[in-house]
Amino acid sequence: MCENCSVDTLVILNVTNEQVDDLAKQLVKNEFYFTRVASSGGFLNYPNTSLLIGIAYNRLDDLKKLIFQCCRRRIAHIATQSHAESYPHHSQPVIIEAEIGGASYQILAVEHFEQF
Repeated sequence: MCENCSVDTLVILNVTNEQVDDLAKQLVKNEFYFTRVASSGGFLNYPNTSLLIGIAYNRLDDLKKLIFQCCRRRIAHIATQSHAESYPHHSQPVIIEAEIGGASYQILAVEHFEQF
């Protein structure tokens, strides 16, 4: 826990599972504290993790730099299930090229923060 922390900003960060461990290590190393929540969704239903990060607003640029360093996008070939109604004669998975990785985040102002 962080003693005398000034938390006025909440960052909700969504990261792919394959990148979250490296990012989490860097966050802890740089004294960013977070709550980790498993999540899924998006177009490809790719497994991901949401991190809830409470910070002082003046540390936001440092946080963004870490996210950018650890969470790069890349091209992957992913098997998807074809829709039976669209392709009734084709029951094999369809391989598509997709951009995966990276991160998305939302930044919210915190009106009140209490730690006990």
